[in-house]
Amino acid sequence: MPTVREIVAERLRNGEDPADIAAERGCNTTYIYKVAQDAGIKLPKKRRGPKGDTDRKMQGKLQAQIGGALFNYRGNVEMLNWAELGEKLGMSGTNVMNAESGMYDFKLSELERISAFLNIPLEELVKRRTTSFAPPPTIAKPKETIS
Repeated sequence: MPTVREIVAERLRNGEDPADIAAERGCNTTYIYKVAQDAGIKLPKKRRGPKGDTDRKMQGKLQAQIGGALFNYRGNVEMLNWAELGEKLGMSGTNVMNAESGMYDFKLSELERISAFLNIPLEELVKRRTTSFAPPPTIAKPKETIS
């Protein structure tokens, strides 16, 4: 009767995915990779860290529109980085980055802060049809002349 290690090694030689074997056997992938190493089977390196952009999902048109407004404000009006804008909005820089790309689902409290910060009524912010942002017009005070 073959041992568990022999069965796992044979499945790996047949090209089965180490993560699938680990899930089926109720163990972690480190054990599966150790079995492969002991059996002299070359496997691709384990993927570490966050998943790539292919796993990220666009939230919707509204989020993309609000993110576009933040992007244009940050890049064209204030020249802020994500962390600086996040600090002003009470959000993390990562959330600002995700918001700008439409990959962030806003909480109502965040929408209210963004609305107040951009000086746009909340209703207009969520109805906005364009991602462009123009700051409110400012009226320059005439310079006093010395006579």
